[in-house]
Amino acid sequence: MVITASILRRAFALLPLLAFSLSAIACDWKIRVVDENMVPVRNASVLVNTPKTQAVTDKNGIAIFKNIPPAQYHLTITALQFETKQYTLHFNCEKDSTYTIYLYSRQLKAVTVTSQTAVKKLQASSFTVEAIDVSAVHGQSSDVIGLLNRAPGIRLRTDGNIGSQVNINLNGLQGEAIRMFKDGIPLDIFGHGFDPGLIPSNLLSRIEVYKGVMPVSLGADALGGGINFVTAHPKKSLLDVSYEYGSFNTHRTSITGYLGNDSTKRYAGINASHTYTDNSYYVTAPVFNAETGQQVPTRVKRFHDGANAFYGEFYLGWKRLPWADDIRLTLIGSSFYKAIQHDARMHQVYGQAFGEDLGVTSMFRYQKALLQQRLHLDAALIYSFFDTRFVDTATTRYNWDGSILNRRMPKGEINTGNDQQLNYHFYSVRANAGYKINEQHSLQLNQVLTRRQRKGTDPLGALSHTDGVTDVLTIPAIYSKSVTGLNFRSFFAQHKIENNVAVKYYRLYTTGYTTDNFGVSVNGKMNTSSWGALDAISYQFHNNWLAKASYEYAVRLPSEYEVFGDAQLVKENMQLQPEKSHNVNLQVQYSDAGPWQVQTNLFLRHVKNLIFIEPDIPFSRYTNYDNAKVKGIEFDVLYTPFKLLTLGLNGTYQDIRRVDIPDPSLQYLERSRVPNIPFLFGNASARFHYKQLEVYYYINYVHRFFLLPIPRDLEPPLFGKPEKISTTSIIPNDNRTGQWEHAAGAVYRLLNRRISISAECRNIGDVNLYDNFKVQRPGRNFHVKLGWQLQQ
Repeated sequence: MVITASILRRAFALLPLLAFSLSAIACDWKIRVVDENMVPVRNASVLVNTPKTQAVTDKNGIAIFKNIPPAQYHLTITALQFETKQYTLHFNCEKDSTYTIYLYSRQLKAVTVTSQTAVKKLQASSFTVEAIDVSAVHGQSSDVIGLLNRAPGIRLRTDGNIGSQVNINLNGLQGEAIRMFKDGIPLDIFGHGFDPGLIPSNLLSRIEVYKGVMPVSLGADALGGGINFVTAHPKKSLLDVSYEYGSFNTHRTSITGYLGNDSTKRYAGINASHTYTDNSYYVTAPVFNAETGQQVPTRVKRFHDGANAFYGEFYLGWKRLPWADDIRLTLIGSSFYKAIQHDARMHQVYGQAFGEDLGVTSMFRYQKALLQQRLHLDAALIYSFFDTRFVDTATTRYNWDGSILNRRMPKGEINTGNDQQLNYHFYSVRANAGYKINEQHSLQLNQVLTRRQRKGTDPLGALSHTDGVTDVLTIPAIYSKSVTGLNFRSFFAQHKIENNVAVKYYRLYTTGYTTDNFGVSVNGKMNTSSWGALDAISYQFHNNWLAKASYEYAVRLPSEYEVFGDAQLVKENMQLQPEKSHNVNLQVQYSDAGPWQVQTNLFLRHVKNLIFIEPDIPFSRYTNYDNAKVKGIEFDVLYTPFKLLTLGLNGTYQDIRRVDIPDPSLQYLERSRVPNIPFLFGNASARFHYKQLEVYYYINYVHRFFLLPIPRDLEPPLFGKPEKISTTSIIPNDNRTGQWEHAAGAVYRLLNRRISISAECRNIGDVNLYDNFKVQRPGRNFHVKLGWQLQQ
């Protein structure tokens, strides 16, 4: 008999069936199915292909097969929301009869790939940008300010704690020189409820920090860079809810909902958050002693510093229409309340003054690709209305411990009293057109028009008899701004070189009133325009190495806030001149497939007409602060010695000096440091994750900096003792060379990562920490957070 190859193949195919019949050597075996975090996968189907037999996993992720003889088997494992897996298994009864098989979530993989792609694309561009993947830390109790302060080159400081004004310093420039956006739209049109100090991290996908040159598409007149908060853009229906409770009676809640998928044309979504806090932490303050008539530094609890903020956003959109790829209608509501505890330097205490506002924003956004995807149009029409109040009518005076010093005083704790109501109308048009010439070259034109009008009343405020008007605020104050940008983008050397060259045109017109601390008002008007230009280039000269260089002649128009103030503690100044600066950035990045990621950045700034907040009693005011030169360097290192552990270290040094001082009486301050700006700071971090558990530890260091201007020849050595000046001019003023802050936390995820529970402790050492103008920050504080996510 002739044995053919076909017969042999059939015989071998029957061997597993023969093995099944040999029950004398058969035994039971188990298949354990888990996800990438070792969480059991329930109701997974495990199919043995030859001969066909099937079992389903129980709640422990285990499928049991009985009386299976030793042999080689081919398995197919399927489960809802997981990738199908083919597996070949050689079963031996003499060895362990339990086998573990891993499945990977389809949705988790898609989200991770999308997030990594966006971050890597930004890092590979010619712009000097820090991309922070917020989605990776959604389970943590960390806030947005904490996330940004752990990045190199940036410091966010507040005049207190949650709800207080946030001051941003980025590569040596600060305040309004750094613009902020939400999904490419200026942040101020969304109201106080979306302030960086109030945004829950769960509402964000990533944060883009641009250092120096910014994309034309953002339409910004930023002098030193900007921050773009990018919210999540789900592809499938989901519901994400989080709640956090922290020290000082702090509550944070966030909700993200989306209804729709790739197969439907209509979609809808909601983003909402609520923050409440008493901010009742302990500080050392000058308590007045009635017996001695002296002020005695005493540890007391803040008693009038609460904040209450709400932000709600609902949107409805349509995709793949004949005349639009995507249109979206958005309605936003926000509210904000903040009690005012003290002045800018904690010299005076208040017990009843407060500020609040209500806001409504409507936005229409349109996107369309034409000419075979070569022309892309993106336009937005925005209208916002805000009703703000500042109330300071108390006749009572308070001590720092909350006790009452006097009940029969004139109205007004802060000054001569205010009962102020202001209405703001914001109008904005943003239009962007991008045209792809070919694979190497493209053009982009962007236009942003903004008009803001302020009008209100204050029967206790500033008065003027100009034009027969007694209440200054009844005269409309108008702020109009236009920013136009044209960018030409090119690729060379097989896309290893990218170059962006652009020109910008800025125009500003304002009119209204400005008042001094005594209520005397004068007419104010500003009408100015200017040109700017930039060039940013990157070169991928090796698979692991990327170099970047950029230059910009930047113009920064005074912002509406700097011109008109906040109607509370910051006064108007319509004599401000635009800031102008020559900005240079040089960056080198190294990244390999192994454990290392390293980058370093050199930055230079030469600023004219620097706008700086000048504290005064009781009000502060923005002024043009001469000229300044900035030289700095920063580095960032990430090291992953093994898959479960990531270590990080970064540091920044920025030398910010006043130059070309024209006033002879102040020339002794030539080349002195600009005060109230940290010039040396850094971070260290460690993150360990195993299965469902993540543990992290953060260390932040801020070197001592100057509260007041100090002549250069009197500056103390970097780490030496301040022998030539009083420590009262230094932050901190207790002979420490710097401030160390430690924070640690843990996150536990369960039910296929749908639920997360976290806890965090900040300022573990309970040390005295100081921020903007030496305002004290909270001591040791604790936070717990619960998150829940349901996805389609």
